[in-house]
Amino acid sequence: MVAFVDFGHCKTTVTIAKFYPDKVKIVCHHSDRNLGGRDFDYLIMQKIGAEFDEKFGCDSLEAPRCRLRMMEAAEKARKLLTADTEAGINLDYLLEEEDLIRSLNREEFEQIIEPVMTRFKKVLEETLDKSGIDSDDLYSVELIGDGTRTPCI
Repeated sequence: MVAFVDFGHCKTTVTIAKFYPDKVKIVCHHSDRNLGGRDFDYLIMQKIGAEFDEKFGCDSLEAPRCRLRMMEAAEKARKLLTADTEAGINLDYLLEEEDLIRSLNREEFEQIIEPVMTRFKKVLEETLDKSGIDSDDLYSVELIGDGTRTPCI
């Protein structure tokens, strides 16, 4: 049996399939349509937005343009952290002519995204429960999707 785990930008799907010489049988299919890599970006944005507000006294999360810029920077940092141990976040003139400059290391990133990882693990466990198989019965696990580049996945 093979488990296909699709952890994309906005949706997570787990499918367990059993292969026979002349056919394939889907043993179980389970998904969370509101769980993906964008949740990582959102948590990073919340963290850096709160720090910016604390430092400069202006809430960057209230301004749509600032939220968009922070989400783009968070996504870029997340993608950099797939290969590097540290990523820089640099947004010039984010709000009221103040700059947002900070670095994010992989350890801090993994602490920030812990709630999403808990939800991801729950989807995996629910899939195994619904399928009625043990994880030892799986021959392999195939990862696909944008979010699977994250080392903790």
